[in-house]
This record gives sequence, C-alpha cells and structure tokens, in this order.
Amino acid sequence: MTKAILAAGLQVEFLDGGTWYTAPEPVDIGNIGDVGNFVDVTHLASSAREYIPGLRDTEEKTMSFRFIDDNADQIRLRGLADAQTSTQFRVTFPATVDAGTKARATFTMALSAQQVESPTPDGALNLIIAGRVSGTTAWTTV
Repeated sequence: MTKAILAAGLQVEFLDGGTWYTAPEPVDIGNIGDVGNFVDVTHLASSAREYIPGLRDTEEKTMSFRFIDDNADQIRLRGLADAQTSTQFRVTFPATVDAGTKARATFTMALSAQQVESPTPDGALNLIIAGRVSGTTAWTTV
C-alpha cells in the first residue's frame, strides 16, 4: 500500500517583523531544498577527472499564489517583494499517513519581484513572487 501524500492542504507562511503570516492560496511553490555542487580537483597525475563535494547552492525561485487584491497578508508579501527584502518562509506539508506528523521546510528567500502572471480571459489571476533562496533549507517535523 502506498504512503503517498496529497499536496492539498499544504501551507505557506512568511515572516515579517517577528510574526508569521499566511501566504494565501498557493498554486505552485517550486522545488524546495538545496543542490550540491562539485569542485573539480583533477591534477596532472589523475587518470580521470576527480571531484569533491562543494558548497550547497539554490536556484532562482518563483512561487505562485492566487492573486487576492484585498488580502492583508498578500498585500504585506507584495510589499516585501517590492522592497526587495530577505524574509523567511516556511512550508508545512500535510500529515503523513502513519505517524500523523507534518514535515516543515524553512528557508530564507531574497525577494526580487512580484508580478501578476499574464492574464487570460478564462483563467484565474496569479501572483508571482520571485527571488533566490539564501543559505540552506531546514527540515523539521511538527
């Protein structure tokens, strides 16, 4: 029997002034986690390329939310993006099947932009928050 978990119920929050706020109606939050790099340490006596693990890195990140013009928390998030600040985000996943615990990822993101995704006549409006994760992602259980 599978132990897969649906993403429905996933919660995204952001930190501003010491208080956690909900980022309402997430649609797509992109990949979460760090990516290792490799350092080429090949030398003249090597018979093939040699590598060692290097510093972990992140990619540029975009998160998409339904655009809710009058939502106070979303207005706050858009303001942080406009000011190009760095803020912490935490993503809490739905409960696991057996234990009933929830995994949580916390990371700092340097925000660079907020945009409304290109509208279509029959599509919902989406807010795009863009930036880059700075440092590593911390994983905990709640």
